[in-house]
Amino acid sequence: QNEKYIIAIDPLDGSSNIDVNASIGTIFSIYRRSNSTQAPTAEDCMQKGKHQVAAGYIIYGSSTMLVYTTGHGVNGFTLQPSIGEFFLSHPNMKIPEDGAIYSMNEGNLNSCEKGVQEYIGGASKVIEENRPYSARYIGSLVSDFHRNLIKGGIYIYPSTTKNKSGKLRMQYECNPLAFIVEQAGGKATDGHRRIMEIVPTDLHQRSPLFIGSKNMVEKVEDLIKQHHNMRAVFFLCFLLLGISTFGQETSKEILDFKKIGLSAPWGSYLLRFPRFVDELDNFAKSPIFEMPFLENI
Repeated sequence: QNEKYIIAIDPLDGSSNIDVNASIGTIFSIYRRSNSTQAPTAEDCMQKGKHQVAAGYIIYGSSTMLVYTTGHGVNGFTLQPSIGEFFLSHPNMKIPEDGAIYSMNEGNLNSCEKGVQEYIGGASKVIEENRPYSARYIGSLVSDFHRNLIKGGIYIYPSTTKNKSGKLRMQYECNPLAFIVEQAGGKATDGHRRIMEIVPTDLHQRSPLFIGSKNMVEKVEDLIKQHHNMRAVFFLCFLLLGISTFGQETSKEILDFKKIGLSAPWGSYLLRFPRFVDELDNFAKSPIFEMPFLENI
């Protein structure tokens, strides 16, 4: 009850790889408690990632390594089994600003947003030093992250049509690795925002994750932003066309604007144009909205 710190931990990341003897790991994050005079609560862990005082992971592979940061750089220690001690083997670790490796479950690619699809498509075609980027994905976040930290690369777990909020846990997967990668000179976002600036609302909150070499993360962010802007322009043009065509009248008709991705302010404004609302409703029900390309604009 009187302890000053609390730990958020993923005790066995990549557990599905245990029976095939692939690398797995442990991820941890340490926060300073807001009130150490009371019993610990979930809210002690539900802090922004930027408030972490330490974070790290242990990877169990061909050797056992501990990699951690306290906000003053990143250091890696390797276990020497003969004496049972960790020795500093990777001091002041830095991730390259660019890389040639991307790590993603491409089986989900068709259900990802358009910007991610374009990035992966480009990564498989871009020729640098006469060869495309290399795809390396083992299905263990710690293993993929560790390789990219050393060699340079990007790990991608985006939102999909099935998992719109992503699948990785914010507090004990995304935040600790974001702290490490930023201290090593890299970057971590959800595609739009810095991971460590996101305010958690649930202990097991999920998030998309784009993490790794700074230039690679920024490139996929730019592509996502471009396609979001294209979608906004598409709807704005349609709305302006409708307003100019159908005139200004009043109506109490109700339209489910979620069908076409419009926010509430637009919805209440357009209720003043009854004929336009009818046409917009018909347009929202038209076959064009069943086309995969539009869902991903």
